[in-house]
Parts: sequence; C-alpha cells; structure tokens
Amino acid sequence: MKKILSILSAGLVALAAVSCVNEDFATFDETKATAPVLGSYEVGEKAITATFTPGAFNMGFNDKVPVNHSLILASVDGKAVNKTLPSSAKDGEISVTITNLAKTLVSLGYQEGSIVSLDMFIRASMQAPSLDNGRNGHVDSQGHISVSGFEVVIPVAQGNPWEAFTEKSKWSLIGSIGSTGNGWNQDEVAYMEPDGKKHVAKNIKLTPDDQFKFRFGGGWDVNRGAPGDVEPYVMKAGDEVEATQNGKNLAVNAEGNYDILYDEESETITITEAFQTYPGFDEKSTWGVTGAVESRGLNWDKDVSMITDGEWHVAEGVELKTTDQFKFRNNQKWDENFGAPGDTEPFVITIDGEESAVQNGKNLAVPEDGVYDLMVNPAAGLYKIVVSLGGYSPLVGEGGGDEPEPEPEPEPVTGWNLIGVNGDWNNDVLATEINGIWTAYITVENDTEFKWRKDGGWDENYGGSMIAVGEPFEAVHNGDNVPVAAGSWKIELDPENKTITVKEVVDAYPDFKETSPWSVIGSIASRKIGWDGDVSMRTDGT
Repeated sequence: MKKILSILSAGLVALAAVSCVNEDFATFDETKATAPVLGSYEVGEKAITATFTPGAFNMGFNDKVPVNHSLILASVDGKAVNKTLPSSAKDGEISVTITNLAKTLVSLGYQEGSIVSLDMFIRASMQAPSLDNGRNGHVDSQGHISVSGFEVVIPVAQGNPWEAFTEKSKWSLIGSIGSTGNGWNQDEVAYMEPDGKKHVAKNIKLTPDDQFKFRFGGGWDVNRGAPGDVEPYVMKAGDEVEATQNGKNLAVNAEGNYDILYDEESETITITEAFQTYPGFDEKSTWGVTGAVESRGLNWDKDVSMITDGEWHVAEGVELKTTDQFKFRNNQKWDENFGAPGDTEPFVITIDGEESAVQNGKNLAVPEDGVYDLMVNPAAGLYKIVVSLGGYSPLVGEGGGDEPEPEPEPEPVTGWNLIGVNGDWNNDVLATEINGIWTAYITVENDTEFKWRKDGGWDENYGGSMIAVGEPFEAVHNGDNVPVAAGSWKIELDPENKTITVKEVVDAYPDFKETSPWSVIGSIASRKIGWDGDVSMRTDGT
C-alpha cells in the first residue's frame, strides 16, 4: 500500500510539473513591447482620424504575426469605460466613423441627443480585437485623443432620391477626375428618370483639383458647363448653376463623394453630397449573401456583395421570393457561414427583427415576396432583414465570387500629339518627331479645331491664335483651340521655341479618291508602328 501511494504521489508531482510548464509557455513581458505613439488627430464631420507610429512586440513568440492596432474608448465624461471601438488602421493612420462611435455610446446606455466628453487612446495587440481572449497581451499609447461636446447621433437612412433613375442616359459626365484616372478621355455613366429629362452621375469621388462637364453622345457638339468667364466654376454641395452650352468647366470646393444632376427642362446643373442608403457604411466587406435566389441568378454559386461600417454588413436591394433560400458567408467560402439556429429548414425570418445567427446554421427564407436589405453582425452573432431602403448591391464577381479579370491596359500615348480633330477629344492623332520638331498630318471634310498635348494628358498642352497659313505663331500653354478649315494640313510644333505652324498639303494624287483594300505594313518609326499596324492607301481604281 505504501508503495502504491508513493507511485501516486510521484505521478501527481509530475503532472503538476507539466501543468506549470504549460502555463508559463507564453508570457507577455511589457518591457519587450514598444507602445504606439499618437501623432496628430482630427475630429471630422464623418470620422475621427489620428496618425500614429505603430507599436511592436519582441516576445520570442508570435514575432511574425502583424501587430493589430485599434482605438480604445478610455472614458466618457470622466467615467472609465475601456471599450474597443470598431476602428480601421492602415499605413500609420487610424480612424473610427462618427456613426460607429455613436452606436458604441448608445450600446453603453447613453441616449441619442446627449452631449458627452470622450477620451480615447491607441492599443497595440498581439491578436485581432474580435478574437482577443484578454490573455494575448497588449500595450497602450501614452497620448490620448480628447473630444468635448460630442453629440450622440446615429444618422437615419433616407429613401433613395435616384430610385427611378435606372436607364442609362446618352448624357454623361466627362472630365479630369483623379479617383477614376480619367483625363477627358473616358465618360462617367449618367442615369435618367423615365421621362428622360433629368440625368444624374452617381457617387463620384471628387477633389478640388478635378474638373468636369456634361456632354451628349460622347462628343462635343452638345455639352453643358457653367456660364461666365471664371474657369473652373467652383461649386459646393447644394449649389445649382445655369447649364450653358460650351460653358466653363465645373469643380467642387471640397473633397468628397457627390451626385451631379443635369436637368434639361430647367437647364441647371446641381451638385449634392452622394446619396448613401446606410450612412457610415463606407467599406467593402469580405462578407456576402449566397443562396438559391432567382432574381440574381444564384444557385449557391455566387455572392451578393456587402458593405460594412465595421460592425454590421449589408447587402442592399435583393429581390426575394418565399421559395428562395439564402445564408451569409465570408470570403465566398464556407469556413465561416451564418444561418439560423434550430432544426427547421428553411427558417422563415421575422422582418425588422434582430435574430440569432449561428455558424453552419439553417438556410433562411422570407415570409413574403419583396425587395430587402440583408444585414449580418458576425461578431455579435446577429442578422436582420428589412424592407429595402432603395440601394442596390451587385454580385461580387463572375464564377462564384472570383473578381473579374482586369481589362488589358491600353498602350500609353507618348510625346506631343494632336487632340480635338473632327471633334474627337478622346483620341490623339499621333505625331512624329525629327530634330525636335513634332509633325502631324490631318485631312478633314469639315471645319475643325485642335490643340497639342503631351503624353495623352492635359498637364502640358498648347493652343494659340493662328496668324496665317504657313506662318509660325506662338504656342500658348492652355491656349485657345486652333481652328482650321476643311482640307489636308501639315501641323508642326516646336516645343523649344514654342511655335505652331499650319501648312496646307497639296494632294499629289487628286484622282485617288477611294480607300484601297491594300495597305502598307512594316516597322516604320515615323508612324510609330511595327508589324502590328498598317498604313492605309488610296486608289484610282487601277
């Protein structure tokens, strides 16, 4: 018996030793952590944004795991809170939307409309905030963000003012718009209402450096800008201006997303802040909605995209029948997916109610046919289905969620070339350079006008006032368009001396009036072509 007890005691000691080793395996040591350093911060209309120097860890474990940074609500009106905010951090900048901050305060018991003072700091953690079990270690910034007089207001989504604007218009927005990369060479689509008198370009991101106009049919014969002599004509959200044929370019006074409306009946252009069905939902989400949904052509093989405020994710304007079924999933995969608890499938949801969402849950269905917004909160394990507020979410992509292949990049236009010939301000007439002189040849059946521009953009361009055919005249930066009559012309640019010369080309083959099916091909430096382009020919029939 004594021997048995001795063996048992030895086993317990060994077990205790093993337990001790396991508990001490990963110990967080604050002396080996570098705290993030708060830089400047700004309280904006839509978000609170701060710059920071990232924190770092040197624990001897998890060294290759990226450091996670989040904003922590330290106190409200002097009362300690220590609440993680749904913030986003990237490239030394961290922010929380005003909407998400207000939602957090409401969840803590603060009433909408109340005015509070806030204190926040930045936390560096060895685990993502949503997965942190409190034992992975973190270190906090010394600097704090202090905000006084913060009003707790959660914006209410409004009805879509452009709900009836569903048909693509022949009017479009054209301009130099940095967010799209367009430089007067590609139009932004506008949509029109049923009577075809009002046309809107929706949700265009603009900066004060951008300029734009409306035009019809992709050409310049019919276009609308602003009256007066000032260019660009600067507008702010809510402004209306008289729409003027061949008017001045338009611009905005502040960076933001805008809806730009052209009204043919009143001949006005109006700029407003871009409509957002769900204010604060500014980020593209990795979550989506999949299922057997007839209206979207889904058969559990594709996903309707979602946007997020960092907490809730929403797919807008999904038309559902009672026979349809759906679920929520992450990254177009089934590793993370949410449905309903219980044994009933499909589970018929209650409209407007927050329901429990569970991993690998049952399929969902709606109680009646309609158009809905589908929402999920993965961290809280909740979903909510509401009657659509008028927005629309497209599919994530073709072929079950893969992003579509990007269009091939066009060949860049380099050097000095002509633009505007025959009213085409999108495509350059290529010129050739010999001894510093650039030369282009054009034949036009009607009067036209042109300018010189460099590298297919407008940063460097020349116009001017022609004195006489064959006589050099001054090339003026951002100068007037140069008019020429119908005929054949040789147009030269001397960038060094800043002169333009227009020479008439006498047709040496006046009887060769028809385009020939034959052409010349080869590696021709003067025409900027290799063996992949042809030089056209004319024929007299023989």
